[in-house]
Amino acid sequence: MLLLKCETQVTELDREWVELIKEAKNIGLTQDEVKEFLRQK
Repeated sequence: MLLLKCETQVTELDREWVELIKEAKNIGLTQDEVKEFLRQK
């Protein structure tokens, strides 16, 4: 049961990352700009 819950959380997190990357692309950020931003945090 716990394993299933963890997998669900990872799937939800993955969806959030996908949406964030799509939004970054929509506003014109490059992959390198996103990577640099994440490194700074």
